[in-house]
Amino acid sequence: MGDRFWTIDPIDGTKGFLRNDQYAIALALIVEGRVDVAALACPVLDKGKSSTFLAVRGEGPGPCCRPDDEIRSR
Repeated sequence: MGDRFWTIDPIDGTKGFLRNDQYAIALALIVEGRVDVAALACPVLDKGKSSTFLAVRGEGPGPCCRPDDEIRSR
């Protein structure tokens, strides 16, 4: 498969998705067997509000690690 590839879990929490409840979409860049970049989108995490999380190896969480409505207000 190579030393570098993307992996996705399109619906993490299938039961929640089917009930129109909490679920997530996970995406990661794998380099030499380690996660270098990861993103997690939670469309209905808290009372219908969506949240997006991002992390980069060596840098920690990125600037979008807040509920989406807080990002828009900045």
